[in-house]
Amino acid sequence: MVSAAITTICDMVEHVRLRLDDVSPVAAIPTTNLELIQQAAEDADESDLLWTTAELVHFANEAIKEVALRTQCIRDSGRDTVGLTSYAITAGTNSITVDRRVLSISRVWWDDTVLPAKVLIANSEQFMDEGSSTWRTNTTDAPREFVCERTSRRLQLVGLPTVDGTIMLDVIRLPLEVIEDGVPEIPQQYLADCLDHMCALAYMKNDADTKDPDLSLRFAKLFERNVGPRPTNLVLELEYHQSGRRRPRGVWF
Repeated sequence: MVSAAITTICDMVEHVRLRLDDVSPVAAIPTTNLELIQQAAEDADESDLLWTTAELVHFANEAIKEVALRTQCIRDSGRDTVGLTSYAITAGTNSITVDRRVLSISRVWWDDTVLPAKVLIANSEQFMDEGSSTWRTNTTDAPREFVCERTSRRLQLVGLPTVDGTIMLDVIRLPLEVIEDGVPEIPQQYLADCLDHMCALAYMKNDADTKDPDLSLRFAKLFERNVGPRPTNLVLELEYHQSGRRRPRGVWF
């Protein structure tokens, strides 16, 4: 029997099987050790199911990522995860490539051994180029500004630091990893909505018994109604430019 609450990815798979009506026939309750062994073997054999557990786990992870993308619900302000929210910079260099799991940057800090961590000001590359052609190569003992290039995911300090330091980020991001079991990173209230996206993906499986574009579209619309639309590049560009060339509110990738 499936529990009513959805708290783990295993719960998500169990609930979506019921929604897809893809469950094994109910057998008699085992009464001997031999029957227990036989039932375990049957449970491990998914040949009578339309979707394997591995497929549904994959769909669940895709749904979790989609919720994180659309709702921006995972904020990471720890500033201490190397390669994600913390990047070491050596004197004479001033750029990093931001991890692909980062969706947007809310704030950036520069920290070195001389001065305490300081919040940097975001500027646009166009604005900096109009002001000075040497902003990339001028040296500085304490960077105060930065620019981001969305296509290359490059974050560049204004000026070349003369000391070693660390770029620290406050970000909105995707889940850190694909999970097989356990609790997803997104808030629990979104897990039920994930079932709609899982069904949408399930009904796109290219098989005579599973592919149903109409049902897939119906579930995709339910998911979008409850969670919201996926941000497009055009929307992100408009948001960036409407916020002003000199002081963008945040940097989306």
